[in-house]
Amino acid sequence: MQHLFFILILIPFIEIFTFIKVGQLIGAMTAISITIVSAIIGIYLVKQEANNEQIKAIKKMNSGKAPVKEAISGLYLLIAGILLLIPGLVSDFMGVILLIPIFRNYFIKNTISRLNSEINTKKERTTIIINGKNFKHKYHKDYVDAEFSEKNHHNDN
Repeated sequence: MQHLFFILILIPFIEIFTFIKVGQLIGAMTAISITIVSAIIGIYLVKQEANNEQIKAIKKMNSGKAPVKEAISGLYLLIAGILLLIPGLVSDFMGVILLIPIFRNYFIKNTISRLNSEINTKKERTTIIINGKNFKHKYHKDYVDAEFSEKNHHNDN
């Protein structure tokens, strides 16, 4: 949580510093124009890419498959759109990076790999008690191994 707070405080300073340095090199009006034009073009491209991902997701669902990659891609496109709307050159650059399919696919594969690794590391056994019955299960990659036994509960009052 402290890292997030630090990042949220640091981002405006990085944006302002970068904007001043770029403005000194190419002129303030040119830097402002680049920011505005990149936001307009970027949002248009985000919309186009999101439509493409939606079509892919619908085709995948119609074939009986879960559109995991397309959903994660949509999330990255949402982030790209937000970054492009934030005024600043650094956020625009990061938004454009997420718009480029090669880079976005890299982030998607990394995210899916992390999610799979998180799921596969949950190998511990847990016990769930439902109506006096113990259910023990162990998570595996492709299945859930389960066993249960009845337990009698006596009230010694």
